[in-house]
Amino acid sequence: MGAAKSPIAIVDGSAALRRAWAKPLLAREFEVVTAADLAALEVALAGRSCGVVVCDAKLAGRHARDRTARWIYLLEEDDAALALEDSAFAFVPRTEVPPAGVAALLLSALGGAPKGEPVRAKAVLPPEFVASSTRMREVMSELTRAAGSSHPAVLLGEPGVGKRTLARLLLGTRAVTQLSSSALVPVSEAELEQAYRQAEGGVLLLEGLQLFEPAAQARLATLLKLAGPRAPRVVATACPELRELREAGRFRAELFFAFARHVIDVPSLRERRDDIPVMAAVFVKLLMDRLGLPPKRLNPNVLRGLRAEAWPGNIPELWAAVDTAVMVAGERDRILRSDFAALKLSLTREARTLEGAIPPFAELKADAIGAVSRTYLDSVLSLARGNQSQAAKLAGLDRANFRRLERAVPETLEHPEGLVELLESTLARLRQPDE
Repeated sequence: MGAAKSPIAIVDGSAALRRAWAKPLLAREFEVVTAADLAALEVALAGRSCGVVVCDAKLAGRHARDRTARWIYLLEEDDAALALEDSAFAFVPRTEVPPAGVAALLLSALGGAPKGEPVRAKAVLPPEFVASSTRMREVMSELTRAAGSSHPAVLLGEPGVGKRTLARLLLGTRAVTQLSSSALVPVSEAELEQAYRQAEGGVLLLEGLQLFEPAAQARLATLLKLAGPRAPRVVATACPELRELREAGRFRAELFFAFARHVIDVPSLRERRDDIPVMAAVFVKLLMDRLGLPPKRLNPNVLRGLRAEAWPGNIPELWAAVDTAVMVAGERDRILRSDFAALKLSLTREARTLEGAIPPFAELKADAIGAVSRTYLDSVLSLARGNQSQAAKLAGLDRANFRRLERAVPETLEHPEGLVELLESTLARLRQPDE
């Protein structure tokens, strides 16, 4: 079987990583091109385009990007604040051994195109997959197993965790018939029968499985049990309590067991906190692109604060928070914690009480230094009426060092009283007896 006309590129400074990621792709008869950086990739391709480029995120923006390809960025723990210049299909962890699920992800990125056919270029906004966290790597592994199977699969999770996106990633580009149920309009047996017939030879995506009418649940269990060669592949989404509903007799046991081979638990944002800074940085980039404005930066301390929030509304709530902050920030090139005030997010390390942790001394010290330094610099600039040369003279510094100091001072606390509140609340927690 011939290789695909559009190769997959692996771009990373580590030769060992390039070899490790290329190996399983070569075994599947993909054409793979590897390069240490984007300039070397352009030389290696000799004018050809890639179907997919797997690239170290640190190399993004340093070279003209192939816009006919789908890009998958490799992220390390501290890469969330990178100002990526382009949209991406996915973000996955940068590891020398490819995480489980990468094969399914690449096939989805290629659009499911058979070998020998060119991959159609397609703009992908926002990214279809973010998996920086350990929990999402586990989901990738489960998706891979389900993608290579014909058995029914169900994704369980809270509203807004991305079940539909992951289901479509699992299904690739196969023809999908979709049927959704709600508390107000549950799917009936007749509607299920009609959708099942329409989906023959393809895929049937069922949303809100726990809300199907009892008769529809019973009929679906029968259809799955008697499935013939033309039967559709059935993939469903449901609430995270589906197991409990089955045990309580509120969801048909035989239907649950029909999906039992592939039951995939999709974590909430609070269960995959390492993905939150990446998502926030990407959302800022998308929003600024839509407005046609230059990118804004998210202070690393803001990213840490976002990571510590509970996000009961999951991804839509995070998107709304970032959208609001971008609007409030206006023409500033940096987004501050105060820009999130409209949604009443704390964005302080107080939120770490959710994880039962006390803010480390080093972080409190950094906050104290930042608050004092910012207050001092702002006061000096105010006395000098904004004249940096005069402010530097008042501070006993030359102008170059004053400007360097001003740029270096992190905006960890916009107001010194915020530090006092943080210290007081921390001390209060330490004084409380163990419960």
